[in-house]
Amino acid sequence: MTRVTVTDPIFRSAGYDADRQLMEVSFRDGRVILYRGVSMGIYNKFMRANQRADVNMEAYYHTVIEGKFPAREIRPARALA
Repeated sequence: MTRVTVTDPIFRSAGYDADRQLMEVSFRDGRVILYRGVSMGIYNKFMRANQRADVNMEAYYHTVIEGKFPAREIRPARALA
């Protein structure tokens, strides 16, 4: 899976495996969540969300991805010191 760094205050990077329809989202707090069954179209729209005037990555994530696909946290958030 190739990961792409994003410029966003919430997200650090995202990756996609088209063969297995897996999307990996890395957050600035250290969490990494793997989503199953995500289409290439949804991944592409997520990656382009910050380029649109009517939506951003965070809004798109909460509306279209979070809670809509089977997910597994593969790395928890870092503990605050």
